[in-house]
Amino acid sequence: MKQNEIFDANLYSHYVRDFIIPESLIQELLSFAQKNDSNFSPAKIYISGDRRGLLDATRTCMHFHYKLSHGAPDVSPHLKELAQELFIEWPENLRFGQYEIIKYQNIGDQFLRHRDDDAYGSGHNRHLTSVTLLDKSTDLIGCDLKLWSFYEDQKSIATINLEIGETVIFPAYYPHEATTLLCGSRTVLISWAEKIS
Repeated sequence: MKQNEIFDANLYSHYVRDFIIPESLIQELLSFAQKNDSNFSPAKIYISGDRRGLLDATRTCMHFHYKLSHGAPDVSPHLKELAQELFIEWPENLRFGQYEIIKYQNIGDQFLRHRDDDAYGSGHNRHLTSVTLLDKSTDLIGCDLKLWSFYEDQKSIATINLEIGETVIFPAYYPHEATTLLCGSRTVLISWAEKIS
């Protein structure tokens, strides 16, 4: 696959991370997740544009897709602010607009190595992936975020252990995984930057 010139030639680094979402919004997101607890379902994997998804052992966790119209706080300005650090020049047609909260709460929960889209966003219109840690138990073991560069398939470029309230953003076509949960629990907000016309 050829590189995506719009992104790769324009990237400063593989990923950025920081505490960019105010603590009050983190608490609002947790409350929103609790209010929607009955809407969580077993997470699926999706094959190129097919939104029905398949249950698969590579992804075992609970998730909830939502839209801002569902009453969730809007964190997109904060995500954009951090994502701009990735680029020499921010592509003006990008915005964060796809959201999902994921709970890893059962021993063995995981999401093994995968990509959220291809280098052109042709599967799901996902160009950047953001992961924000909303909560984790004090006894958490496992569920580490591992990240590979698109061009360094053989070894991970980072194992990212986020703190509560911290966000990491990287190109959606970079392979990444949440390693197997061995103890405790972890709740994350995932958002994707999509191209708008």
